[in-house]
Amino acid sequence: MENNKFDLYYNESRELYVVHGKTLREISKIFNVSERTLSSWKNNEKNYDIATWEEQRKKFLISKNGSIDVVKNSISAFLENLVIDPLAIDKETYNKINLLTKLLDKFEKREDIFASTISVMEYFTRFIKEKYPDEAETYLPVVREFFGWMEQWRK
Repeated sequence: MENNKFDLYYNESRELYVVHGKTLREISKIFNVSERTLSSWKNNEKNYDIATWEEQRKKFLISKNGSIDVVKNSISAFLENLVIDPLAIDKETYNKINLLTKLLDKFEKREDIFASTISVMEYFTRFIKEKYPDEAETYLPVVREFFGWMEQWRK
């Protein structure tokens, strides 16, 4: 039965947690899978994935589904493949390289801000769960809403 639930619900449960920010309790109600089983899946206890769901969620939130990584990798590859004699560089090429380098810097700064925000919110969530366990279910949706609100600053 356990493997059957895994086959049926693992990928969808992971997506609900990582991408949509659902709690294990919410996912448990959707699929009728125990929170204990979901916790095992989330913590990668049997090496289902390369990373835990928490690590995947962080990466998703920081990279906004990987789009920043794709752009960064493209710019980096372009710059690395540029073989230019520094003495023969024209003004237009110099301006393009300068612009792309500044873009990379902006991406990295933006990722740092979101990585820090996520880290602080994780500590805040742990604090609420530890100090105010009865109110945790009230606060956790507010934390998720905060992440949604933060999306406006990513653009």
